[in-house]
Amino acid sequence: EKDFLRVLQDNPYQVDAYTAYASTLAAKGDFENALSVLNLASSLKPDKVEIFFSRGGVNFMLDRYEDAVRDYTSVINLRPAAEVYNARGAVYMKMGKTDLAEKDFNTAKSAKIPEKLNIYSMVD
Repeated sequence: EKDFLRVLQDNPYQVDAYTAYASTLAAKGDFENALSVLNLASSLKPDKVEIFFSRGGVNFMLDRYEDAVRDYTSVINLRPAAEVYNARGAVYMKMGKTDLAEKDFNTAKSAKIPEKLNIYSMVD
């Protein structure tokens, strides 16, 4: 954690360091701080798909389902992938919106979209 903070102090515009740091915080169960870090990263680079995808997961863990749907929808609009449709479908299930969940799960099975969101192609 200290290493991330040092990197961010030296280069506060290194968005990938923010997302990695947020992942570390989320893995420790510190979802509120992870969300704050991802929000900051989003303000620096508002079109970075990885930020929305990570933030969607954090919002899901915080039971902020509408925010999670919004983040996953942003990813789908920019770079659709089966794993994102599955993630959004899981949120819809938690919200009791089974029709929307089923639609997303069926879309995820489509051969017309990639299975995985290739985050490595998004590194700056």
